[in-house]
Parts: sequence; structure tokens; C-alpha cells
Amino acid sequence: MDVAPTLDDFYDPSPIEPGKVYQGEVVAEVPVVFLPATLDRWLLLSTDKFPIDEVVAGKHTPPFLRVLDANKTDDAWRRDGGTVWVVACASKQRLLVLSHTCDIAVPTKRHIQVAPIYPVSILTDAKKKSLFAGDFKYRFCLPRYGAQIPEDSFAELSMMASVPKAYFRADRPPLRLTQAKTVDLQNVIAGFLARPFGFAPNKDSVPKTGEYLCALCFYKQASITRLSLTEGIKFPDCPHCSDRALWVYFAGTNRDIR
Repeated sequence: MDVAPTLDDFYDPSPIEPGKVYQGEVVAEVPVVFLPATLDRWLLLSTDKFPIDEVVAGKHTPPFLRVLDANKTDDAWRRDGGTVWVVACASKQRLLVLSHTCDIAVPTKRHIQVAPIYPVSILTDAKKKSLFAGDFKYRFCLPRYGAQIPEDSFAELSMMASVPKAYFRADRPPLRLTQAKTVDLQNVIAGFLARPFGFAPNKDSVPKTGEYLCALCFYKQASITRLSLTEGIKFPDCPHCSDRALWVYFAGTNRDIR
């Protein structure tokens, strides 16, 4: 990543339908809201005299605005299940679009999932090395590209947020991943949101008698390894994956599935 990528290997700066939003698009100056990073609790806004909704709407100007710590105030949240106003922070950021293009095109879907983009320079040398090696399942590398990505960066999927479509200006400078790199992004999203789960050999005990499959064999080798195991015993090593196995319960041949 020491050299800016060419048009063909990472970014498509002249995409089709530039006014429309596509998965894998890099956008800048889009407002996004997050909770303050230094807070570990909800802070709720209230007034003594007027309903907070009317104050926010500009109907009243109270002399004081109270900030309530939700962990210390029993009546901070509305009892009727209605919404409350909270303290949050917002900024215009560079973002990577995560939503599927077909979902974005649906008129009734008014929000788009995005991930904030941060420069690699904020990471330690060790974390940079891990990032470039693909060790982070929740980060997607974005090499620098002109003024739109002025330095090597990454999208932080663990901080994905939802923003209204209306925030995306039609005249924004277009920059999208190539189709090949969009597929890579889709794989990262899928791995982050739907990581394989199961039971580890020599550590976990079989929860109930039945047949189990090694998920790692399927994901890595497109092969099926199936064992019949008895409740209470430790999961064994996989004949192919050894102690790296990931055992999952196979519902197809077990009769007690409801």
C-alpha cells in the first residue's frame, strides 16, 4: 500500500450512475451521529417547565436545560415507551457505504448502512501490520487515492451506523470500489456479521447426542466431515482440521429438532 492504486485494481472514480448510491462507495462530508466515546452511560435531556420535544422544535426557550444521568435517575426514561432526547455527538465524516445496492434502490428504505473511515496513522505499528495482513475481521483497508482518500485508511465496521438517504448529495464527487473489490468488501461484511460459530475440540462438551459437522472443513475446503457424538463427552479433533475444528450440530438427521 505504499503506492496509490490504479483505476483498475481498487477504485472506480468514474462509475455508472454517479448520482446514485452504490455499495462500496466512498463519500465525504456526510453527517453521522455517535454516542460520545468517553461516556459509558446515557445522558438524557430534560427541562422543568416545557416538554423537551417542544423545546427542540423551537416552540419554547427554557432558562435551564437539565442533563440527567440515566444510571442515577429512575424517572429519566419515559414510562410510556416514547422517545427521549439524549446527548450525542455528530460530525461530517468520510464514510464507506455497506448496504447492498439493491436495498438502497428500494424507495421505501430511507436509511443506508455506512462505516466511518479513519486514517491508518492512528494505529500502532503492530496494529498496522495486522490490518495489512487482514487479521482484523471488522476493518476494511482503503489505500489512499487523491484528495478523496488523502492517506492510507480503513473502514471501521464495528462502528457502522445508519444515515438517511437524504444526506447523500447528488452532486457529490463519485468514488467507488471496483466490482472485484466490492466482492472483497462483501466477504468482510459477511464475515463480520455472520462469523462461523460452534464448539471447540477438547474444550467444549457435546450438549446432546446427535451428528455434528466440522464447519471449518466446509468453509475452508468445501468438504463435509460428519461425526456421531454422545452427550457429555468432549468434542474431538477433526480428522482434517485437527484442533482447529469448529463443530456444529447437524439438524438434518437428528429426530428431536423442533
